[in-house]
Amino acid sequence: MVYARLDGPVVRIQGGSNVTAYNIAIYAGSQVGLDVNVCSNCTVTQVQVIPRPGTDRLMSTNADGISLIQVGQNNVAQRSRIKRTGDDGLSPNVQSIAQVISQPGATQVQVIIASTTLKARLSLTDWRCSSLVTRPASP
Repeated sequence: MVYARLDGPVVRIQGGSNVTAYNIAIYAGSQVGLDVNVCSNCTVTQVQVIPRPGTDRLMSTNADGISLIQVGQNNVAQRSRIKRTGDDGLSPNVQSIAQVISQPGATQVQVIIASTTLKARLSLTDWRCSSLVTRPASP
């Protein structure tokens, strides 16, 4: 789903897979310019978040230029231009996928998995330890 808002991101892409944001120009926004939420295999290409050319505007957005939030795997942001934002130009971020709750051994940690959909993506190399003991998160 893609929609424009008056209060919030100028353009938001909410959920989905294989979504492409291409050739978008954002000249002003009260918050984030382009907000991509909970997407996998998505591409952001040739997106401009800049003050409108030919004006004396000092800022393009009051917050991030492009935010990628709670993103899945294989997302790409390329050939885009971000200038004069109030915060980060490009801000990819996710909430924690797990929380360490104890260390039962020298090379072992016990974690609470924050999302069952992410459980399959955890590996020992992600945690740089020789074994990983997990238990489901409490509701």
